[in-house]
Amino acid sequence: YGNVNYKTYKGHNGEVRSVAFVPGKREFFTSGSDRQVLKWSLDSKDQTLQVVYSGTDIIEVIAVSPDASWLALGGNNSVIKMVPLKGNAVGFDMTGHKGKIKSLIFSYDGKYLYSASLDGKVLKWDLAARTSTNITNGTMAITSIDIASNGSYIAGISTDGNVLVWNPDSNSDSFRPQTALKNIKVIRFNTDNSILAMGDINGNIELWDVSKRTKISEVKAHTAQVNDIRFNTTLKQMATVSS
Repeated sequence: YGNVNYKTYKGHNGEVRSVAFVPGKREFFTSGSDRQVLKWSLDSKDQTLQVVYSGTDIIEVIAVSPDASWLALGGNNSVIKMVPLKGNAVGFDMTGHKGKIKSLIFSYDGKYLYSASLDGKVLKWDLAARTSTNITNGTMAITSIDIASNGSYIAGISTDGNVLVWNPDSNSDSFRPQTALKNIKVIRFNTDNSILAMGDINGNIELWDVSKRTKISEVKAHTAQVNDIRFNTTLKQMATVSS
């Protein structure tokens, strides 16, 4: 506090639901329970904010496309809203889920969007055609996902806290990390490789090599539920946050 490297950004009225950085830029988006999505600049001396969405839905999750041309918004009414950030493109809605959206992830070429919701399905959206394909393995209801950088693996958390890893192009290529009924709450791939981090309800963190299907390490990191995990690949660090 008081350090030049510390800033506070105030613009939402109520709880902040999601944060997403713009790839390659010092900008980020936030969504709040005030039913707004705001855009912020890290370099501005003043607290300049831009309202990019204001509507009737509370946006629970945000994703920015790799070229920063589209913003995908997932709300509590099962609709995915696509908001253009460049040019004269027109925004549109995509419907296919029947539950609250919990995860949105763009493919690394920006052509596809993966979504998971409380209906237990994982959908792969062709953004040019605006059509979806159900890529759920079928063995469990998946409500939250992450994708490896090369797109060869998707990891998902089921409604009962188990984890499934599968190839989105081949549902037969799948496996379940043995988490011994630990009730996993968050998963995150390290973008440099096929390392998957998992956090459970009791504060444990596990690292798995999904290509070898083996557990690398486990640590009692927190004394309560792990809520999020992020990797800093430049400094080879991992950050975790807990209740």
